Order: sequence, then C-alpha cells, then structure tokens
Amino acid sequence: MRQLHGWLGAALMVVSVGCDTTGVRRDHGSYQRQRFMGVEFAAAMAAAERAVGEHFAIAERDADAGVVRSEPTEGGAGEAGDPAHVNLGTPSRARRLAEVRVVRDGDEIEVLCRVQLQQLETDPFRSRQYDRGTFDEPTDSPAERDASTTPEQNALWQTRRRDRMMERAILAAVAEQLGRT
Repeated sequence: MRQLHGWLGAALMVVSVGCDTTGVRRDHGSYQRQRFMGVEFAAAMAAAERAVGEHFAIAERDADAGVVRSEPTEGGAGEAGDPAHVNLGTPSRARRLAEVRVVRDGDEIEVLCRVQLQQLETDPFRSRQYDRGTFDEPTDSPAERDASTTPEQNALWQTRRRDRMMERAILAAVAEQLGRT
C-alpha cells in the first residue's frame, strides 16, 4: 500500500510540475513568435505582408483578422540548395506554405509565423486498388477514374514538418522593417 502511495505521489508531482500556474500564455500552437512593444498593428501587418512577399507569392491577406497566407511554393525534385528536398530526403515533389499572424496582446503586438514543408503523396488505397485488380468496374477506364476532378483536386499533400529556418528569416524581416533588429 505504501508503494502505491509513493507512485501516486510521484505521478502527482510530475503532473503538477508540467502545469503552467504562472498565468503566462503558452505558445499559439505550432508557430514561432516574436513580440514587439510600441508598434502599431497596421505597421506590423504591413511589415508581415512585405516579409512574406520576399519569399512567397501572397494568396490571402486579411488585415481585420491579422493573417497573411502564401501561395504554395513548389521546388523541382532534388534541386540543389532546396532545403525542402534535402531535408525530406525524397525525390518526390515538395512545397512550402507560409502563414503569418499578427495579434494584439495589450500594449504588445505578437507576430506568429509557420512555414510548413509538404510532400506530394499518392493515396495508397486508390493507387493499389487498380494495381491489384480489386477495382472491377467494367465501365471504368483509366481516363474515367478521375475525370470529374482536376489534377489539383486529386493531389494529396502531406505536411512533413516545419521549415524553422524560413520562419526565423520571415520574423527577422518583420523585425528589421519595424526597426527592431
């Protein structure tokens, strides 16, 4: 019985040590972030837009929500110096997708950045069902299988990891444009 109480006490200590009791807000999900004092929201938003625009084509900007999203930027397979292909270790196609958020937090502005590295995957079930002959519809030809959708709709992009170097570069560009280097 004493041993059980010892284990319960140890488990309670581990759980309580992991809890945040200071009232400090934790990181917003999977974003790198940087805080700025004395910066106007509009200036931070404009700096974020320019910083994303240095590396990506901008797909969406919403000043009310404080969000800038990029178009997916795809590199060629195995291009020299392309971290997406080097670090994913695969010859398949890869792309980056960036999102920057500007958030008011009292007197501070917080800029959050996330750049995802995604890899083009083939849906395993769909590709195998034709190879194994388990898809036995007599009217289904290879041309008709995906005839009702576009190639972009049929593409399956899996997020593999984040590009933290690019995130730091974007946040550094925001800080530089705000004069906070």
